[in-house]
Amino acid sequence: MAILVYGASGFTGRLVAAELRRLGLPVRLSGRDRARLQAVAKEIGGAEVAAAPVHDAGALAAAARGATVVVSCAGPFLRVGEPVVRAAIDAGAHYLDTTGEQAFLRDVLERFDSAARRAGVAVVPSCGFEIALGDYLAARAAARVPGRPASGGDPDPLDELVVAYAVEHFRPTPGTRASAACWTIGARVPSRSVAMSRGPRALATARTCSISSMFSMGRPRGLRGTA
Repeated sequence: MAILVYGASGFTGRLVAAELRRLGLPVRLSGRDRARLQAVAKEIGGAEVAAAPVHDAGALAAAARGATVVVSCAGPFLRVGEPVVRAAIDAGAHYLDTTGEQAFLRDVLERFDSAARRAGVAVVPSCGFEIALGDYLAARAAARVPGRPASGGDPDPLDELVVAYAVEHFRPTPGTRASAACWTIGARVPSRSVAMSRGPRALATARTCSISSMFSMGRPRGLRGTA
């Protein structure tokens, strides 16, 4: 039962694949270019390769078949992300990705809940450093605010939470720049609906959506609202 890394020949995908291989986990590399995937497989000491262009539903289904987890590192997610989510759910695999595109998060939340619930899988977008970690930290901080229900206080005493990132020498990868451009101009390719889980096996994606896009184009941004 392999972990499928989609977009494995990109900068982030190579890092993810190499770390999984270092941990001794079974890795399957996927993406559109077989030659580049084979080069990555050789670079990390061997891995299964399953070439699958993102708009080839049959190839994506074959690549995801038998996988326990699908990790998507291929963007811009607004253009190419949804078919990978769909393939993961159809294969009964849990799904993670590295997107920072808030519109994609919204699409996943709004369109993909039912299918993932039926499949019994977790769909967890935005596992990159600037969103998932901040989301977790915000939830932990909010839980420690005085006046929680256990002490008889206001059931929701938090009015504002600000999460900011101070990053030195930040240089986005080509994929990140492409995603930022796509997000800025709102470009996308029409796609069919997918679904995501908001059950106990998934992160609270509604909260993730509200905290996403805090870090944009190298400038920390604040969040107004409740974690």
